[in-house]
Amino acid sequence: MSLDGAVLALLAVGYLSGSIPFAVLVAKVRGVDIRAVGSNNPGAHNVMVHVGRWWGRLVAILDLLKGAAPALLARLAGRGDWEVVWVGVAAMVGHITSPFLGFRGGKGLSTAFGLMLVLAPLEMIVGSTIGLAVLRLTRFVPVAAAVAAILTFVLMIARGASTPALAAPWITMVIAGFAALLDMIHQRRKA
Repeated sequence: MSLDGAVLALLAVGYLSGSIPFAVLVAKVRGVDIRAVGSNNPGAHNVMVHVGRWWGRLVAILDLLKGAAPALLARLAGRGDWEVVWVGVAAMVGHITSPFLGFRGGKGLSTAFGLMLVLAPLEMIVGSTIGLAVLRLTRFVPVAAAVAAILTFVLMIARGASTPALAAPWITMVIAGFAALLDMIHQRRKA
């Protein structure tokens, strides 16, 4: 991947798209400071628990779109899979390190799922549907997200997806894990 002006612009669009704090904005409309309730995490799950299911689902969709839109823009601009991956990752990093929230944010899972929806739409829909079923059964977001990600990955292998597309779930899981670790450290310092 060469870092020409167009790629840099797409990376900036990805980061800025990802940094829009939809959880904070939606919760604020409903009169809730989402960073002051529950896990204090500005993400869809915290909104779902403390603002309402419908509102949490809206945030999840918006967070997914802020990962999908810049990745799709990169794809439509004729960029290769690696460039699409890095633009989607930039959106995920924007979600995690939003400058609008003092460089703090959510864990980026929905935003990562948006990237995966661009890279592997059919596999992502199947994996996400089963992941949502697991969420319904377990009520545990990390387990459901892991099931969805692993199943999506297995289906991508079966289809013969490109190397960058196959690397994307691992890259995003490492970033999400790092974000979760930082959040855990931050929570312990506050206690």
